[in-house]
Amino acid sequence: MTPERWKQVNELFHAALTRAPAERPSLLDQACIGDPELRYEVESLIKSYVETGSFIDVHAFDAGAQLLAKRSDLAPGHVGPNRNRSIWKMPSQGGDAMQVTRQGGS
Repeated sequence: MTPERWKQVNELFHAALTRAPAERPSLLDQACIGDPELRYEVESLIKSYVETGSFIDVHAFDAGAQLLAKRSDLAPGHVGPNRNRSIWKMPSQGGDAMQVTRQGGS
């Protein structure tokens, strides 16, 4: 795909996202007259965005911190077979740090 074509696809994709899902087909009907490949590319991007948008919208550090916080084996005070103590400090999107501690048995 040429840079010019990508720009066209990307601009139409973002324009479609500003519309309600029910309004997108009419926008694509008008913008893609005689260019079924353009419509296919934009619809493909919209489908991917809808399926994975909520995951991609989460800041990676925040998502990692949330996953670590949900792990019961990493909960404060947990005693498990691992005798090592590990501490991770993960910056969040707001700049604060989240600390997760794993305590091993004695």
